[in-house]
Amino acid sequence: MQRGQLLYVDYHQNSLTEPNGTQVDGASSSGAIARLGLRLQRTFERSAGKKMQFYATANWWHTSTGSTISFDQVQVSSLYPANRYEAKLGLNGDLGKNWSAWSNVSGAWGAQSYHAYVVRLGLKYGW
Repeated sequence: MQRGQLLYVDYHQNSLTEPNGTQVDGASSSGAIARLGLRLQRTFERSAGKKMQFYATANWWHTSTGSTISFDQVQVSSLYPANRYEAKLGLNGDLGKNWSAWSNVSGAWGAQSYHAYVVRLGLKYGW
């Protein structure tokens, strides 16, 4: 299954002084973020209609957003590269009696030695 997503970000924050006296100025970000990806999934029917789904995704994230913020007049610019690549493996499952669980592990890479690794676990109750 192929996926695409387009987001537009426009964020501006007023200046503030933190309790420790640090002056925070110019927190802003604006521009477009695009994601193109591929998802492969397989759903298995377990006992009593409970399902379990395994999936793998690969995504390319591209951003043209510019973001700035300064702390005591020291400016920090965007922390993300313009192009990032992400891979994710996951599992979703019905546990019964309105309970479900999910988990995934992902990695992302980009220019300037950018990398991020994440493990997520979740439990959900629906009523």
